Amino acid sequence: MIEIIFKAKGGRVRHGWRSRIALIAIGSVFAATIAGCGSTVNGPAHTDIVTQIPWTAPESHTYELRENNKLKATTVLSIAKKEDAFVLMQRTTDDSGNADESVSTVDGTTLKPLANVHSISDKDQRRVADASYEDVDKDCSSKRIVRIKQNTFKPADSATPDSSRSNPLCVPEHAYDNDSSLFIWRTLKFEKGYSVSYTAVFSNRRDTQTVTLTVSGKQMVTTPAGDIEAWIVDLTADQLTQRAWIATTPDHKLVAYQNESFFFRLKE
Repeated sequence: MIEIIFKAKGGRVRHGWRSRIALIAIGSVFAATIAGCGSTVNGPAHTDIVTQIPWTAPESHTYELRENNKLKATTVLSIAKKEDAFVLMQRTTDDSGNADESVSTVDGTTLKPLANVHSISDKDQRRVADASYEDVDKDCSSKRIVRIKQNTFKPADSATPDSSRSNPLCVPEHAYDNDSSLFIWRTLKFEKGYSVSYTAVFSNRRDTQTVTLTVSGKQMVTTPAGDIEAWIVDLTADQLTQRAWIATTPDHKLVAYQNESFFFRLKE
């Protein structure tokens, strides 16, 4: 799974999991944390960010994940069509057999989340967060919640969970499941200076965070798949910025992503 990790206030980094694969994903703890529906944050107003659906499903791309220029893992991002929805899939593996996988089902027009299953496994255990997004009549001003069931399986191939818990989480307006991040960034309005903020829902952690995206220009990026012209998209939270490169071609595929530790780059 691709997790973009930002530092929290106070300098501590909270990682999404403790497996041996170090992955990317949109921040664990941003300073402007949304506690629940109706919360407010500083900075640009939140809005829906999807302006286009640039891909034609089915689609699949493979990426390499490097740390200090050393290959650490491989990720496959793929998209499938399922009736009026898209299924957005990510799977990251390393040579030691560790795996991080998510399957996000999203509305076929808005890309708002419908369901998500996030599984992280190594030789000792497998952790699964199963999230279902639902409309409700009370409890949240947005009238939207996500029900999250978390199971831990020890050993990893066990059919029965060693531990389990289940809790709902209020979903603010203009929110997208974090596991769909590398897909929804491709749907922005690509023009220099364009900026937008939204809420990322971490269904595997029962948390919500604010993300601001800014298109800062174009750049040629060298990848194993060749030199590709890409839009530069800066991701900002708590005054920290990371960067993604999105192809200028009509499919706006993800070309590369850089955080404090890792460089994620298109392979094929």
